[in-house]
Amino acid sequence: AGAAGVGKTQLCSHTAALTAARGGEVFWLDTERTFSPPRMLELLEAIFSKCAGNVKDMALGALKRIRTRVCTSLQELDSVVAELVMYSRRGDSSPALVIVDSVAALARNSGDVLAKNSSLIPARQRALSALASKLKMLVGRPTAQKLTLPAVMVTNQVMGDPVGGGAKVALGLVWHHAVNWRLVLSHGSARDGPIPE
Repeated sequence: AGAAGVGKTQLCSHTAALTAARGGEVFWLDTERTFSPPRMLELLEAIFSKCAGNVKDMALGALKRIRTRVCTSLQELDSVVAELVMYSRRGDSSPALVIVDSVAALARNSGDVLAKNSSLIPARQRALSALASKLKMLVGRPTAQKLTLPAVMVTNQVMGDPVGGGAKVALGLVWHHAVNWRLVLSHGSARDGPIPE
């Protein structure tokens, strides 16, 4: 999680590049159209620059292991993740890494703009809870075969905290309790202290 411009997508890009460079498949679910193939190619070329062989060919080969899909709604994102869960339960191979960049972008734009806020928030929280459950199923499925479980990386945003001032991680308590590991990025220094949860 972190404010706009702090490097959440850059962190995802580096993680995807390292995964693909090591031969892993990456599935990037792009909600803000932030995935940049030219930037990814630059990262991959930098990774392979210390290797023997044709750097450009190795980088292009790794780039082909990164698949992207633009998702424009929470419902679409949920459907894509449900499909990944179905494939993995069938025994199909899973990507080594699934990236969702950013779940908050879809959550903030979900629902009818004319609907009352009191009805929109519970529906959004239910959708986020269902999505979190599916993501956990994807990484925690029991298998008879020795298949590698994917890692899942989801970016979130921060929002202003009207009570305490400053900023706090977005999407409320449902998403707060769904996360196994949280990394909060900020522009400030360590002496500024952490962003409250």
